[in-house]
Amino acid sequence: MEPITTAIIAALTSGVCNTTQSAVSDAYNCLKQRLTTLFSDREESITEVINAVEANPESLKNQTSLNDKLAQINIVQHQEILLYLNQLLNQLQQSESGKKALQKYTVKAEKVGVIGDNVNIDHQSF
Repeated sequence: MEPITTAIIAALTSGVCNTTQSAVSDAYNCLKQRLTTLFSDREESITEVINAVEANPESLKNQTSLNDKLAQINIVQHQEILLYLNQLLNQLQQSESGKKALQKYTVKAEKVGVIGDNVNIDHQSF
């Protein structure tokens, strides 16, 4: 999963975006606003993809769709977006629920583990 996808999913599932005064919420909203401003003119709008993830962030289909969309627009080429991403990741690291959410969605090296309630893996390809 792209780091930006991981950060978005972690922010949405950690619960810290639910508080209106949260620094994580502010960082997430800044990233989302910039993404939607830059890339809403595409065939399938990034806004539609993000809205689907916000509605159901645990959905593997929504996560994959977001990841694919961000890879398609070559998000790593946009320094401004990467700055917003770093702000979000830093804020997530400041809260326990943010750290746990990041750990849940971060895959390192070749060992893959899934943590969560009612986890179902439909397909794996390597």
